[in-house]
Amino acid sequence: MPDPDHFAALGIPVGSSIPVIKRAYHKLALRLHPDKNKDPGPGDKFKTVTHAYEVLIGKAQDTPSVGAGTSTQTQTFNYSAFRPSTATFNSTHGLNRQFADFVAGFHFQTSTGTFGTGVRSSFAYTTANARKRKRDDEPKRPLPPPPAIEHELYCTLEQLARGCKRHLSVKSNVFSKSGAPSIKVRRLVVSVEPGSLPGEKLKYSKIGSQREPGGDPSGVIVTLRLQDDGPLALEGRNFVFFVHMTSRELSHYRLNIIDPRGEAVKKQILGPICSGTEHILHGRGMPSPKPGIPSGDLIVRFVRQRK
Repeated sequence: MPDPDHFAALGIPVGSSIPVIKRAYHKLALRLHPDKNKDPGPGDKFKTVTHAYEVLIGKAQDTPSVGAGTSTQTQTFNYSAFRPSTATFNSTHGLNRQFADFVAGFHFQTSTGTFGTGVRSSFAYTTANARKRKRDDEPKRPLPPPPAIEHELYCTLEQLARGCKRHLSVKSNVFSKSGAPSIKVRRLVVSVEPGSLPGEKLKYSKIGSQREPGGDPSGVIVTLRLQDDGPLALEGRNFVFFVHMTSRELSHYRLNIIDPRGEAVKKQILGPICSGTEHILHGRGMPSPKPGIPSGDLIVRFVRQRK
């Protein structure tokens, strides 16, 4: 039968409820247990506290506590009082057999002063199988498309300034409906907008190669290049027309050309003109490709002709 000494051993008032008894014992067990406190004194007090706790919750054993008699039988502490039985826990919470086995697997004993944890291996096995089934049931992710196919398209200065449409043959690796690989040649129509510059990249999607049957095709990137075959050069967005001088100085020069935009340019340039002289016609260079970008200029540059 419980007496005031049992309550005093736990440091709680006489007549305390079961939850209060359990909380008080839990705090003392964490501080006095041999695994937590290596001093010999707390170990004896831990056995006394344990006996008082078991008496108060109605689970006292026949073995007397230390100091109550002369028996030398080893005291055994079982943490099973902290957990309900498997059947009780399962019926109360409606858990399946696997989780009930997992809860019942935790068991701590202190007869040797060592905590032991016995987790059912069936739980770990079942969890591993469940993860594997989840991976198997997940839909296969399609492979990403291969890198884009790159081509260079050479255009004259007139084609870049006026805009044009060019045809380009593109070879790609594809798969048939049956999964057989093959090489397909597509005829790509490249639209060069007026005012385009060398180095600009035009991108076309989903007309390239495939990595697997049914996979998304890659794209095609076309890089514009300048085909240097005319009398004018391109510096940024400016047209440059070179006048080669046979003498050191000119009194005047009459300019009469057709610029890359197809417009006639006529201009009387007065001297004196020497090597290195530049005459700029504003707004007569590469046209603007879109609003906000100014047109370039036409630069007439005089250079001494080498003998």
